[in-house]
Amino acid sequence: MSGDHDISNLLTAEVVRKLIEEKKQYREDMQEARARYMAVGSMLDSIRTLAPHLFHDTQRSFDNDKNTPEGEDKTLLDVIIEVLAKARRPMTPKQIRSAIVAAGQGKMIGSENYLYTALKRGADRERIVKIGRTYRLPQESAVS
Repeated sequence: MSGDHDISNLLTAEVVRKLIEEKKQYREDMQEARARYMAVGSMLDSIRTLAPHLFHDTQRSFDNDKNTPEGEDKTLLDVIIEVLAKARRPMTPKQIRSAIVAAGQGKMIGSENYLYTALKRGADRERIVKIGRTYRLPQESAVS
């Protein structure tokens, strides 16, 4: 019984409140880190557009997010480009998402917004082309 008494002393309303607050703080920290991660990715995309020569020797270290929570070597945009290249046809965001999941890389997508952000960035950087509601590779749009 003395063991039960020790546990009940540890499990107080104050301990539970502190744990809830700690969890809330971790969630906020993760959201801030994700926002910073996206901002840095956007900066690197801009630098690639303005000064691609800076990426010549460092492309693998800058372009690939080896320290992402997903642990992938490729960016989501890289995976999108691979999916579009393999499909060899325009695809909607829903089709792109399905193909990424089917390829076993669904964790890279995260939220729906992250997929749309990657698609927009890719189109803004002219790595992919948006036509209506679909996306395709640039060389495909020139041929079609």
